[in-house]
Amino acid sequence: MTARIKETSKSKGDEFERRIAALFAARQIQVDWPKPNNKHFDFTLTTKQGTRYAVQAKAYEKSLPLNSVKSFAAFMNSPEAGVFARGLLISTSGITSGGKKFIDQNPQARIKFYRFREDNIYQTAGDSEVEQKHIGIYTFKGGVGKTKVCLLFSAALAYKGEDVLAVDLNRAHNLTNLIGLGGIYVKGESGSGNTVVVYTNDEWKKEPIRNINFIIYDCPQFFEKPAERKIIERFDYVLSPVNLTLDSMGLDYTVITDTIREIRALNDHAHILFFCNDCTPEQTGGMLRKYFLGAQSHLGPNPRVHFIDPAQFSIAHSKELEEIGLNRLMDRSRKIELMFASHPSKESPWGRLLDLADFILRSTNRFNP
Repeated sequence: MTARIKETSKSKGDEFERRIAALFAARQIQVDWPKPNNKHFDFTLTTKQGTRYAVQAKAYEKSLPLNSVKSFAAFMNSPEAGVFARGLLISTSGITSGGKKFIDQNPQARIKFYRFREDNIYQTAGDSEVEQKHIGIYTFKGGVGKTKVCLLFSAALAYKGEDVLAVDLNRAHNLTNLIGLGGIYVKGESGSGNTVVVYTNDEWKKEPIRNINFIIYDCPQFFEKPAERKIIERFDYVLSPVNLTLDSMGLDYTVITDTIREIRALNDHAHILFFCNDCTPEQTGGMLRKYFLGAQSHLGPNPRVHFIDPAQFSIAHSKELEEIGLNRLMDRSRKIELMFASHPSKESPWGRLLDLADFILRSTNRFNP
């Protein structure tokens, strides 16, 4: 006889449901609660686009069993569930191999499994650890602001509630000097805070941290050591800031092609995103946009190379952002804080930076129904 998987008490189960619902509500996703006699789902979600999802949130002590998955799948295959795009199973524990296999082999059930841990929701394969995403900040050109972009983008992810580790690959250790040994504290949009900690590559190799969501690498222009070049193989994304002057643009797109060449020599899967950094309004609205469009036409269709329209996203002045947001205190024993505006507008420097963080989050296996 199969042992029954015990759920926590009803009060704790209800508390867990409310906690999960609050996470979605914080992401501007509408949460609706069903009638008390509903047994098929705990609540529903509706995105701004009108897409609806049925959610089961389970506070189980052990891995989610196959029978729970099948029961939810039976509902999702019913006419009543036709209004939902997908069913989401969210649990405090993992999922049994049988449950995982059932989901993988029955796509018509329209179910995704997510695991809740440390106030976040992760799509996961069985009981595996958090799948880390590796992001390189890299352009085959010096002086484009890679270090400051690394700091600001890491802080933007932390502001969004992500656990972030920055790895300083530069021999001058500019990022380490900028952030300091104690890291930088970022007060998040939900009110709680995260600290961005920086490691040198030697420290990272000696003491890798497994439960960090995002590893952000501040890269040098040249990867000379074999160990450094192997890091490129890890990248899921490459954020490539460009702040070309009118004199250095030319028509051969050297900076773009050289950057792609260096990455593709060792990594054929990473998405490479080129965007404007330290751009004046004149450049943003004119020449740089033409340059990006020309480079895109010159390279031809490539689903893993992206040119972000400066009118949609650019970091107006990362130096200005640093001066506004980074408060170095005379007492170096205290935490350095990077402060975002409480409700940054889409047009503000912070707002644009957070838009880029949102784009990366939507593109990874973080909650993405």
